Amino acid sequence: MHWTYKIASILAVALITLAAGFYAQNNEETYPSGPSYDIGISDAHGQPLSTLTGLAATHHVVLARVSYEPDGHGTNRRVISIFGALDGNGMHANSPYPDYGFGPRTRVQRGDRFTDPLGRWLLYGSPRDTASVAKSIRRQGFELNRATPIGITQITKQFFSNSIAQVIFAGLAVVFVSGALSVSTASRVCAIQALHGMRTTGIIMRQFLRHAFFFIICVCIGWMTWISIGAIFWPFASPLGFAGQVFLSIIIATTCMALVALSLSIALVRVLVPNALKLIQGKRPLRFLMASGCIMAIIVLALSSASLNVTNFKWRQSQTLKTTLEHQLSSNDGFQLQLWYSSDQNRARSMPSWNDFVEQTSQSEHTRFASFRLGCTWVDSSQDPQPCILMDSRTARLHHLIRNNTTLARISVIMPENEQWNSESITNNVLRAYSCEQSLAAEEGKSLPAINRTSISIESRPRDAVLSAFDTPSNTDGLSSVPVVVIDPSLLSGDTTTSMVSTGGMTFDYSSRHQLLEILREKGVDSLVASVVNRHDEIQTRLARTTQEMNYFSITACISITCLLGGAIMVALTLCTLRRQIMFVEYMHGAPSYLRFQSILFLAAALCSASLPIQLLIGGYNAVSTTSVSLLFIVVSLATTVLYDSRLRADSIKHP
Repeated sequence: MHWTYKIASILAVALITLAAGFYAQNNEETYPSGPSYDIGISDAHGQPLSTLTGLAATHHVVLARVSYEPDGHGTNRRVISIFGALDGNGMHANSPYPDYGFGPRTRVQRGDRFTDPLGRWLLYGSPRDTASVAKSIRRQGFELNRATPIGITQITKQFFSNSIAQVIFAGLAVVFVSGALSVSTASRVCAIQALHGMRTTGIIMRQFLRHAFFFIICVCIGWMTWISIGAIFWPFASPLGFAGQVFLSIIIATTCMALVALSLSIALVRVLVPNALKLIQGKRPLRFLMASGCIMAIIVLALSSASLNVTNFKWRQSQTLKTTLEHQLSSNDGFQLQLWYSSDQNRARSMPSWNDFVEQTSQSEHTRFASFRLGCTWVDSSQDPQPCILMDSRTARLHHLIRNNTTLARISVIMPENEQWNSESITNNVLRAYSCEQSLAAEEGKSLPAINRTSISIESRPRDAVLSAFDTPSNTDGLSSVPVVVIDPSLLSGDTTTSMVSTGGMTFDYSSRHQLLEILREKGVDSLVASVVNRHDEIQTRLARTTQEMNYFSITACISITCLLGGAIMVALTLCTLRRQIMFVEYMHGAPSYLRFQSILFLAAALCSASLPIQLLIGGYNAVSTTSVSLLFIVVSLATTVLYDSRLRADSIKHP
């Protein structure tokens, strides 16, 4: 068994373990403890919660909904509220559950305080019973925007259609080529077996079993590593729980793919070198190995560049979130609402109550917003409008955009410093945008006051201003040239305010979460709200998740680069073996180094160029990543050729 196959198997298993483990953990976060159905109710049409729970009890199905709340330690805690009991065994609060993800950051409770069925529901029970409940819920008049069956098979299929699985195929390609190379180096052993009467099928099976056994041992070690990590973070978790089943199904599927690729490579090598005489002579299918190695190198080059590109993006995204967090930690604390998806009819019915809620919080000065608008028509009415930030006056003063003693107009536009603008054009755009807000508010039953040109002021940004938005996208380069529109929330329509709340651009700075919940219930809009979380806790949670993803992609990129190095070495070794006599003659005739090694340089450059279309196809092209990976591939290929040259000369002298 060749050393390249052993290293390739270890790297492929490491990629499989990382990708499958990360995917299984994300699925447990989305589907805690493995429900059988996931539904989303966008409009109950007046049906009470008892109708929903009654249907579930009839079919022996447990209902659950997931929300989040501050845990008191700077992050959010997942809350799973249970409705009903499964076969008489209730799920009790704060009890250990045998699945990954259940720990101090997850609380299970009885769901007796929810009164509105609007939102996302998870159905636990047999697949047949949960499917019957989903159909019955729709027949009872509930409007569903989502009804998705959940199963290990469906989740595994989704994994292989996900971009996260791309790196696994790179590992399988390396296993295929390294397996063929390993079998080809054992040609003399196969010849001896053939001379002793062993059939070709027996030789192929023996080689396959030796290589497959090593790969399966590596997979078992990867699985045990996953179990060990799970036992550290979730002591009560079972490796055969929902997340464990997802992980196990993925590694079984990928192991089968690897074994199929391995058997195919072994069979091809034996077919291309059919008789014992050629085996005794050490004949190898070098052209087949060369072609396979080149195809493998192209695939690995493309996927390695994509992995580096994703890693760089995650690093920049994490840095942006950290910068945003630092800006927001200096401001007053506030609570963020996470809204359920609702139908247009339910949204229209709830808008009067929502507008009353926003107006009350605005009058009591508990509303804060700084919302990033990508296509902002308040300032720019062109076909491709520039972004802007909608902000309330308190937040603007806190960011030093306006002075504390400044008397504000109803709408103030703060333009970037040292930038030229047309006051008349901006005023017309503001009037036009406000007219749209009035139209939207009128459809919601709300009347916005009229304004004129004297109600609008345009100023320049002070030098000490600190500009940030609560919901700045992570891919935004900067806010230095973004205009700010300072406006009172009572002058905005319900459609705009709900949009701000949904993106995290509007917060409510009450003294406690309970106080905000009471006001939501008093105004009758609590059914629209999925969770009430602390804004800082939400950002910390997002930052922790982004850091986790960043670490995962960093490790994946490192392993992908290692696979790339292995691919470069295999291509160089195969080319050297194919050209051993030519290289020996060139050396004996004193050919300069650049002539002797130009073949590997041209081949490496051609492979790097051939990988560009694949990078464009998978959307992973980046000039820096592509250049770095290509240079690394060329350097390693050249270094391998130079180091292997002396050994080939010695072999050529012994076996010309």
